[in-house]
This record gives sequence, structure tokens and C-alpha cells, in this order.
Amino acid sequence: MDSATEPGVLCHFEDATRDFELLSNRPELYMCGADLVNGDVQPAFHRFIERRSFMTLNARV
Repeated sequence: MDSATEPGVLCHFEDATRDFELLSNRPELYMCGADLVNGDVQPAFHRFIERRSFMTLNARV
């Protein structure tokens, strides 16, 4: 997720963490989890990863 005006990527957690650097060439990158509940995709905001300036990584998984 880069911003509300740009598209995001929906993928498996393992793919996102393996290819973390390929998801965005920006210094800031945010990832939010999603759950499938009764066939509906719902955000899981408690599963959140933040990268700032290519160096700092904060995660709540």
C-alpha cells in the first residue's frame, strides 16, 4: 500500500515477505494483512508491517 490514490497488491504473506524489496522502490512501504471471512476479504490491521527509509522495519504480526 503506497497511498489511497494508488493501487495495492494482494498476495500471500510468504510471497510478500520473500519479495519485500520488489514490492516498492520507494523508501516507505506499508503492508497490511487480510483475512478471508465467509468468502469476503477483510483487512486485518493488527497484522501490519512498515518500512521507512529502506532501513527501519516495524512489524506487528
